[in-house]
Amino acid sequence: MFKIRRVNLSTSANFTGSMFIDHVPKEDETNYILEKTDPYATVNARIGYRINRLLEIQLIAKNLFDYTQPTRDITDAAYIYAPLIGRQISAGLSIDL
Repeated sequence: MFKIRRVNLSTSANFTGSMFIDHVPKEDETNYILEKTDPYATVNARIGYRINRLLEIQLIAKNLFDYTQPTRDITDAAYIYAPLIGRQISAGLSIDL
């Protein structure tokens, strides 16, 4: 976390190495696939500005580099190994009581 008077900046990263994922397309076990995934990383960032002792406004970015799972199969719910949603940006207000 990096802080300059009223500004608060933080980042985080999450690295996931390659893995083996079993995949049964359309529940057809004759087409069973054991797939090796590529490693990936996601980066998040948050910046806050303290208005006064009680209030802080925040801007938050999740999955900053917009990584999503390259292949999807909606017929196999277990076939999710990486983010399905890309970059998400939100704003908020923090109140310290």
